[in-house]
Amino acid sequence: MLAVTALLFAWFVIQWASLSSHDRSTRDFTLTYTAATIIRDGDPAHVYDWPTLSRVGDQLIAPDHLQFPYLQSVLGAWLVVPLTALGLPNAFTLWSATQLLLVAIAVFLAVRAAPQRRVHGFWGLAAIAGIALAAPGVSNLLSVGQSAGFNALGTAMAYRCWRRGAYMAGGAWLAGTAAIAKPHLALGVLVFVVGWSNRRAILGVIGGGAAAFLAFVALVGLHGLVAFFLGASRAGTIWSARGGDSFFSLPSMWFDDTTMSAVVGFAGGCLALVLCYVLGRRVRRNPSLLGLSLAAATVLSLLATQHAFLYDTVMIAPAVAWSLVELDLFGSRSLREAAEPLAIAIFWGPAIWISVQLPLTALIVRVGELYAWGAIALASALWISVLRAQRHDVATLPAFTRASTS
Repeated sequence: MLAVTALLFAWFVIQWASLSSHDRSTRDFTLTYTAATIIRDGDPAHVYDWPTLSRVGDQLIAPDHLQFPYLQSVLGAWLVVPLTALGLPNAFTLWSATQLLLVAIAVFLAVRAAPQRRVHGFWGLAAIAGIALAAPGVSNLLSVGQSAGFNALGTAMAYRCWRRGAYMAGGAWLAGTAAIAKPHLALGVLVFVVGWSNRRAILGVIGGGAAAFLAFVALVGLHGLVAFFLGASRAGTIWSARGGDSFFSLPSMWFDDTTMSAVVGFAGGCLALVLCYVLGRRVRRNPSLLGLSLAAATVLSLLATQHAFLYDTVMIAPAVAWSLVELDLFGSRSLREAAEPLAIAIFWGPAIWISVQLPLTALIVRVGELYAWGAIALASALWISVLRAQRHDVATLPAFTRASTS
């Protein structure tokens, strides 16, 4: 298993290293680099101003032209400012490598923080980490230079802190890292925290979110803040949900980007958020369910947002890692014991690889993006694991002995 995941990971790196200078200058990272250039030039209030962004972007990638506005957090662009001293291709390489490192750190933290039924040893934990990292989303993240590595780190740190009883710190990590990159991806997990009703975790979320908001306003001012919200409100008319990894992407394939598509997608997103709340309530009643419930909520959080794509699935990688450790992937002594962790591993890895690599265009047109269905299957597998753990009173999982409401 470890050899297979290592080969896949090596393939990711080879593909990434083979990108041409033009490729590295025209990927998603170009928008972030353009916004960072505007900040460096002393005009952060106009990061979300399309005429300014397009003028600067067109200069950076001439003769190509910038196609879309920048609608991510300005905090992420601010972190890229030092990289503007490099050329765009080199900055892309360093930024995408940093994102990969963040995801790897997140998986490492998750594996180390998860309680083990039996001692797996170094190679067992390394194999689980490899399964979590050898996924299409990680490869896609590397190839486009997106910033979801921060979301992955925040998810892992929240889990690590909450398992140790550091509820406020966990909430601050969750909100702070999401605010740097993609706040909308964390919505379902925030609803989970509300359902959990852990006062210190909620205070941590509020504190981390408030600090990020003040930093945001300090950078762009009220003009930039208004421009950001106006742009975000029009995002649905700029980017199609097609090709996404959420409940919104499926109806966009069935009904095109119509009102019906939006209504069905919104209903699916609301259902995902309700399920996140239910998972939080279950942890409130039984703290031992924290790991599996948080993992399920993380997947549902991705499915609940209108704009989530393959590279955003890296936020799930640490959740998959700690779930496989908690469910004892390599220590299961019967087929029934192995079924749950195997289902999670299959829906996270092989199922999504098949949906991405095989020429299944005709099927995708009929049913929607297959990796979105893979995410739904993964959420279902984790939900079933939560139900079984609850039904058996978590008899086979190590007890989470700290009070969840302190």
